[in-house]
Amino acid sequence: MLAEVNGQRTLDIGCGDGLFAVELARRGAIVDEIDLLAEDLDRGKNRVEALHLDQRVNFVRCDAQRMPLKSDSYDKAIANCVLEHIQLDSEVLKETNRVLRKGGLLVLTVPLDLEVHQSIPGRLVKALIRLPQRMKAKLCSSSVIGSQSFEEFAMLSVIPYNHARFGYSSEEITDKLNQAGFDIVAAARYLKLFGTIGVDLMEGLAVFQAKKGGEFGYIAKHDWLYGLCFPLFYALSFVDGLLPANSPAQGIAISARKR
Repeated sequence: MLAEVNGQRTLDIGCGDGLFAVELARRGAIVDEIDLLAEDLDRGKNRVEALHLDQRVNFVRCDAQRMPLKSDSYDKAIANCVLEHIQLDSEVLKETNRVLRKGGLLVLTVPLDLEVHQSIPGRLVKALIRLPQRMKAKLCSSSVIGSQSFEEFAMLSVIPYNHARFGYSSEEITDKLNQAGFDIVAAARYLKLFGTIGVDLMEGLAVFQAKKGGEFGYIAKHDWLYGLCFPLFYALSFVDGLLPANSPAQGIAISARKR
């Protein structure tokens, strides 16, 4: 969706620990990465320095609702799973429009709303919820243990991720982009019937999760397990791509151009 980025100024909003910075810099982009969390930015800096890409990447700690960046200064911007964390999401879109040049491209991803999630058939987490409580206590994440229905699991699972909302309908996120001064170029759903199994494993099983000092996250000592699972997740996402474009899915990616 971003297409060619070589030599283009690109903004990564809510960059986390800089995974997109690496790929963008490798493709020749000049990248500004912004996030509120200093520890994530530090990890991002270490990542790009280790890969000798730091000459092309700049990290800025700031609030996406009030970016200390010049207007009309970026060719492209990305916001990967960011808006659902921010109460004033429309302000972020307006700020993004401000810093993009005329005709600049924004690519964002957001989770779809609960109604869409419920319509995905055969989700693994639905089977985990139905396990006997004793088995759930040994095998499952806290969100599954505390749930008697998929709806309960869905609402509990957003808490550790500090979401301001569960997700968006396609119409809602499209309207927000239009109101912020963008025209939609393309949209694609992702994590459909098969790809969602990978997410269910990560969010449904205790072996993948940790809660230490009040902070939620995946357990680093199980990196080897993620490595073993990755070919499975990749294969599932590939099969997802063979499904119809309008299939029920967990998320949507949208590209939109500044008017």
